[in-house]
Amino acid sequence: MKTLYRTLMIIGLLLAALICYGYGFSSGTVIFVVLGMVLELGFWLGLFSNKLLPKS
Repeated sequence: MKTLYRTLMIIGLLLAALICYGYGFSSGTVIFVVLGMVLELGFWLGLFSNKLLPKS
């Protein structure tokens, strides 16, 4: 269950980042581009986190 929750959280971060990038670039609002960067950073950190990898 934890793996499913983390996977959904990572996918949610990526989608939120893409939405913020899209809105920020189309409207010229810098705050949404910065928010997209922060969300993307959360995506990459969550993707390569040791906690996400299954233990053998």
